[in-house]
Amino acid sequence: MKILQPTFFFLFFVSFVHAKKQCPTYYCGSNSTLPIRFPFKLQDNQPQNCSYTFLTCNDQATAIINLPYAGDFYVRSIDYDSLTIKLYDPNNCLPKRFMSFNLSSSFPSEVSYYQNYTFYSCPKELVEIANLTFIGCLSNSSTATVATSVIGSRAMKELYRCNEITTSLIPVSVSDSYGFVGNQTEFVLTWFPFSCNGCPNSTGLVPPDILAAAFIILWMLPIILAPLICISCCVHFIKEVRLGEGGENKSSKET
Repeated sequence: MKILQPTFFFLFFVSFVHAKKQCPTYYCGSNSTLPIRFPFKLQDNQPQNCSYTFLTCNDQATAIINLPYAGDFYVRSIDYDSLTIKLYDPNNCLPKRFMSFNLSSSFPSEVSYYQNYTFYSCPKELVEIANLTFIGCLSNSSTATVATSVIGSRAMKELYRCNEITTSLIPVSVSDSYGFVGNQTEFVLTWFPFSCNGCPNSTGLVPPDILAAAFIILWMLPIILAPLICISCCVHFIKEVRLGEGGENKSSKET
């Protein structure tokens, strides 16, 4: 039982420390219905241990997130159970943002589905005749912007007289991945549950599975170390015996 005492103390200490550091919930304004808590926080409002990702608020009480190399996006909703955050473009032209979209690997989140799309500028009349999906916010009365992953560059140029603009790896949901980017208004990021710094859930407490793992590791440590120490002592003892025998043999030969 004496061996287990440090283990129980350690687990109790960890639980106590994290229980003392509750991660609070904030809102962008009194009329906001979007709770902001771990792993997000408003700048300078929450303890450092409670988040990795800053959010800001504008004058309309809208939460804003800045994605490295992708820019600012408005937050539509946050689902803390499924670990997802739904974002949209402040200028209501998300496909335009996708043309140069780059989600840094340093950002602790991922997109559920990526697809390579090539953007084209095409005569609108031909696009409408072919019933191709085009991007409204990037089109006008004479020119339509089409982004597709299923029609090749040669076909787009020869059949529809399109000019290639760029190719980009963009986030789409599986249900929307039918080959064209239309008037998509939002996309979803999933954050990594292990990207935490002392506050693995919204309450700031250590989850039971982490405590259980810590208990098992610390409880098994003496069991693992004991035979290793025993083996080391035996090896040392054998060496000492052999050295002693060698000394006795040497003395007997000299006499």
